[in-house]
Amino acid sequence: MATGVFTSWGEKGWTEEDKEVFMEKCTGSASKNLDSETATAYCECVLEKVQKEYPNPDDMDVNSERSQEIIDECNESLGLE
Repeated sequence: MATGVFTSWGEKGWTEEDKEVFMEKCTGSASKNLDSETATAYCECVLEKVQKEYPNPDDMDVNSERSQEIIDECNESLGLE
């Protein structure tokens, strides 16, 4: 099962740099357990969902129930569970 990578970026919404940093960190972590293509798809799924849930990346709470739900949703959608 892949795990999400959430850290704090920016204060005014998701910039392109925020998204790039998220993807680099996420795929780096996810690639430990997944092939590169699957890791990228997983991280794109997580990024899409966290951007909707947390319009300001500083509002993300990695320990929240919703963050875990996002991870679970992406794992399930990619058949990783």
